[in-house]
Amino acid sequence: MRHPVLVVVDGIYSAGKSTLIKGLLRRLDEITDKPVEFTDWNSSELTGDLLPQWKREGRLGAHSLLLAEAMDLAHRCEKDIRPWLAEGSAVVADRYAMSGMARGVVRGADPEWAAQVFAFAPRETLTVLVECSAEETLRRRKSLGKVLGGYHSGRDFRRTDSVEADFVRYQEEMLGVYRSLSLSRGPVITVDSERTSTEASVDQVLNALAWDGSVGAGRR
Repeated sequence: MRHPVLVVVDGIYSAGKSTLIKGLLRRLDEITDKPVEFTDWNSSELTGDLLPQWKREGRLGAHSLLLAEAMDLAHRCEKDIRPWLAEGSAVVADRYAMSGMARGVVRGADPEWAAQVFAFAPRETLTVLVECSAEETLRRRKSLGKVLGGYHSGRDFRRTDSVEADFVRYQEEMLGVYRSLSLSRGPVITVDSERTSTEASVDQVLNALAWDGSVGAGRR
């Protein structure tokens, strides 16, 4: 039976997760004989469309946000992630339990309670924490015309006259929470997207997986 692998790519907004995931999925498909699967944050059929709406309407506080995102992950775990792992697949997740915990904690939720809420989730084989300076993530989002306000900058629970200042502050706080939470999430590696190329970052992830035999040579 194949040994299942769950790789989580996490981090603050616009840190470079999507670019890394794209490269990682391509390389995994090339080197392993495992089925390679992907799951995205807030994408379950049950709540995937509702969560963005609830956020736009400002209906989610620290605890309700955490519980809503936990519900989304729980549905995907039962429908997709657990079955994939049972088949011995290599599963790559764009955000996972740590994101849900961090968003609640930064808004005032108790970290121990947050961990209990997400205790249902299968443990990660490896967490990849993608880091980038808050100022650079602001530059990236502005250049792409992406949203800065609302939940993206913590303006649902705290705001000043400057949405950009709020965004940078929120990103810095979230990065600190991610670093703190990652200490309890099992094997974790950190990737600096400002100083490391995507190819080198993918190599770093694959080397970490190969070290414990999670991903071996397969198709060539």
